[in-house]
Amino acid sequence: MEKPRFTLRSKLSVALVSLAVVPLVVTAAVLAGLNIFVVSAQALEFRLAVADSAADRVDSLLEEVQSELVGMGQLLLRRDLTPEQIEKLVTAALSGSRRLHHLAVYTPSGKRLVHYHGRNVVAPVSPADELQDDLRYTARQQPFIPLRLEWRDGRPYLPLLLAVFDRSKGKRSLFAYLWASVSLRSLSSSLADLSARRFSRRRNRIYLIDHRFRVLAHGDPSQIGRDAPEAVKRSGLSLQRDTGVTLPLMFRGVKQLAALQSIPTVHWAVVVLQPEGEVFRTIRNTWWTAIAVGFGAGAVALLLGLLMGRRLAKPVVQL
Repeated sequence: MEKPRFTLRSKLSVALVSLAVVPLVVTAAVLAGLNIFVVSAQALEFRLAVADSAADRVDSLLEEVQSELVGMGQLLLRRDLTPEQIEKLVTAALSGSRRLHHLAVYTPSGKRLVHYHGRNVVAPVSPADELQDDLRYTARQQPFIPLRLEWRDGRPYLPLLLAVFDRSKGKRSLFAYLWASVSLRSLSSSLADLSARRFSRRRNRIYLIDHRFRVLAHGDPSQIGRDAPEAVKRSGLSLQRDTGVTLPLMFRGVKQLAALQSIPTVHWAVVVLQPEGEVFRTIRNTWWTAIAVGFGAGAVALLLGLLMGRRLAKPVVQL
């Protein structure tokens, strides 16, 4: 009589192994899928959070400059000081300022009255002899306005205008206009430090661009003044509203995942670029972990199934 291909012992072993392995495989696949979904969402939120943090640093710089300009205006309004004393105090304040190193004062009619400098300071951007009518009108409506960027020796400078009002006589009257230009060099250092902390010491992941999509600040000085990737230009990001978007793009032949955050006060934007391989490294590790756990559990289940099948089948075979 021909011996059956599958003995009772083999059938019991296969049944036990299936009961053990199939739930493990299904559970590992479900957990891996959930983990991948969570990691992908976290990666998206992480890049947007970094872009938002970088935009906050730009806004902080502008607020600091505005605060210093307001302080200069209050100094100029002092009635108890002579013009010579005011000049000494303004010069000293500019010499010790973190952001402002020169200051031009214009009359209400827009004529330049004086141009103060901090000690040993050469202003890279010179103020105009007269303010245009539209600038004076805008400055009267808004307390603080950034002007068009100026480039000197391949480096950007941001001119700013502030209207100073005298309220000492019980009514609000225009006293003067204050003009200053600020270097954006400190932003490059600030964004590079942020990039290094968020992207494993890589200082070149964050870009600051203007409305013409030129790089204004970056951890690599050679990038300043260059154009942003074409995909960023085609992203449709509105620089007039506080919006953030993410999109994939190619940059220098490498697939990148980008987060864009606008800065509407100056019509700029922050761009965070991260190679796709870095972003999905965690996801790949999750898959390999799930596969390793599945194989390990399957091997253990196989051994246990064979042992249990042999023990359970032995009494039945002896009948």
